[in-house]
Amino acid sequence: MNGVETVRRYFDLAENFSSDADELLEIIHPDIIATEYPNALSPRMRSRTFPEMQAGLKAGGTMLKWQRFDIQRSFECNAMLIVETQWTGEMKISAGPLKEGRILTAHICFFFEFQNGRIIRHRNYDCYEAF
Repeated sequence: MNGVETVRRYFDLAENFSSDADELLEIIHPDIIATEYPNALSPRMRSRTFPEMQAGLKAGGTMLKWQRFDIQRSFECNAMLIVETQWTGEMKISAGPLKEGRILTAHICFFFEFQNGRIIRHRNYDCYEAF
């Protein structure tokens, strides 16, 4: 798999809220650090390890009815892949100002780094449309 195929597989697993370690470890390095920069839903920067990413995927399935990542553009730069996506998801439950059934949209830029064909670092910058 090339970098774009690996990222597409990662998004496919995320869209299905898969937290299966075997599936994830095919494309994600066990030493991954995933950094999410502050945004409308997460006001503080946070970095996650592999187990924390697994837990986040599982938790996403309790909050969202579905989610989709539509790749808009991708750019390769040395061992890095930059991916611009439009993310959409539907709330499964009400949480604060986000009511059940609400469709959320975010424009996200991801920076992926690879080691031995697997994602070892990723950073994402999420810009949510007003909700």
